[in-house]
Amino acid sequence: MIYFKRIFFVIFCIFFSFFLWNIFHLNFFVNQNNLKINNFTSQILSNNFNKNKNQLINIQNDVLSLDINLLGGNIEHATLLKYKNHVNINSPFVLLKNKKKFMYRIIDGFLKRDNSNFFFKRQQPIYTVESVLYKLKPGKKKVKVFMNWKSIDNILYTKIISLKKGSYSVDIKYIIHNYSKKPIYQSIFGEIQQTISLSKKNSFLNNFFNIKSYIGAAFSSDKENYQKHSFDDIFYKKNINLITRNGWIAMLQKYFLTAWIPKFIKKYTIYSNCINKNIAVIGFISSEDCINPNSVYKMSSCLWIGPNIQNKLSYISKNLGSTIDYGLLNIISYPLFKLLVFFYSIFHNWGITIIVITCLIRVIMYPLTKLQYISMLKMRSLNSKVQTIKKKYHNDFKKQNRKILSLYSLNKISPINGFFSFIIQTPIFLSFYYVLVSSIELRHSPFFLWIYDLSSYDSYYILPLFMGFSVFLTQINDLDFKDIFEKKNIMCFIPVLSTIFFLWLPSGLIIYYITNNLITFFQQWFISINFIDKDI
Repeated sequence: MIYFKRIFFVIFCIFFSFFLWNIFHLNFFVNQNNLKINNFTSQILSNNFNKNKNQLINIQNDVLSLDINLLGGNIEHATLLKYKNHVNINSPFVLLKNKKKFMYRIIDGFLKRDNSNFFFKRQQPIYTVESVLYKLKPGKKKVKVFMNWKSIDNILYTKIISLKKGSYSVDIKYIIHNYSKKPIYQSIFGEIQQTISLSKKNSFLNNFFNIKSYIGAAFSSDKENYQKHSFDDIFYKKNINLITRNGWIAMLQKYFLTAWIPKFIKKYTIYSNCINKNIAVIGFISSEDCINPNSVYKMSSCLWIGPNIQNKLSYISKNLGSTIDYGLLNIISYPLFKLLVFFYSIFHNWGITIIVITCLIRVIMYPLTKLQYISMLKMRSLNSKVQTIKKKYHNDFKKQNRKILSLYSLNKISPINGFFSFIIQTPIFLSFYYVLVSSIELRHSPFFLWIYDLSSYDSYYILPLFMGFSVFLTQINDLDFKDIFEKKNIMCFIPVLSTIFFLWLPSGLIIYYITNNLITFFQQWFISINFIDKDI
């Protein structure tokens, strides 16, 4: 029996270390010298924070509101109208913003080649529009804004931004009319820029009690289905510069992302960069195209500015659904997520759905649980004989171990069986853990009574107390409370440690563990009753 107590304690330490690893593996960023790609990214509004509110126009549908700066035509502010900043605050969630202390925005533009075969941005475009507010009208399925700018060399640039009803997808169309008398050579670029210095300022409690969520860049190409590109990589000059025909670029964070999908006929270049020592950039540049006099050139791209909804992202672009990262356990986590969505369609409550899924998993895992617990009960029944062997051979540990193993073998007990069954179950429970902490569907989702947000901690700390009690129930059959203080059994402190450890973890995750522990207790009780009646 002592072996299983040690194994359980080791498992608890491993589980605790898993959370510690998430804490100290956070991205802490360092500055580096400004890296320039082809000398043009550093020229494009690196310090142009919007100070003139009259330059902004707004386009919105029923779920997304975008502020576009006519100086450059860039999207500098994005508000997700269906998502709140906080469960108790009605203000909508702001994903993109352009402030001096923090910048997260989307920029694009046109590059022109001069006589020395070098691309440059000669002047900052100032677009003209017919209105400053474009709102989706009742009964309409789409809203558009036409932005026009004519350069000094008689080139008309038109950018059309459109939003569909109920969608976070932003369609962008570029049209270039060459009214000059000479052919021009043009490329289109797009960048997602984000300030990274504020990432250092997360509080210790937030880092300690919340799973690490990836915050950084990512991309997909012909050779790489899905590849993260961290801010650390950008700062340490491990920048990307690759050519592809298909793919996308993105900035990721917990629950939300901004992704850009070029829809070009020819190949284009994906690159990363750092501007002004604190702005991470991931972008693309289209191949050069020649536009003859009195000719028209058209290109398009698509943006996703919104929640990380897996089924919708997969529909927009190949591999974009992979941005919901379940780590190495994705092969198990994805079916579990689909199962969650299925049961939610029945119960319409994520808390109940979590309980049902947990029960289902434990029922499926019951044969392994039975094997593990029966092995432990058999070992417990031989505990007195094991103690006798230890006393008899206390000076010869090798012979002592041989005798104990011989005793187990004679009674058809394999200590490996219990540990092996635990190893099989662990990936499933960890996969479910990743699903619960990564799915935006649980964000601000209520359960019942005082639990208003399953993605946040219980502000009344009632669930952690239940968590500690549920851990205590799973130990009732293992702990001998009569001599617990004499033997100084460390196992009795695990319920207290569990209560403290789960104080600031998401409520949905605690509900999962409470349900799991209660089922474990009843399964142990059922197995022990049937086992004792039949075999002991």
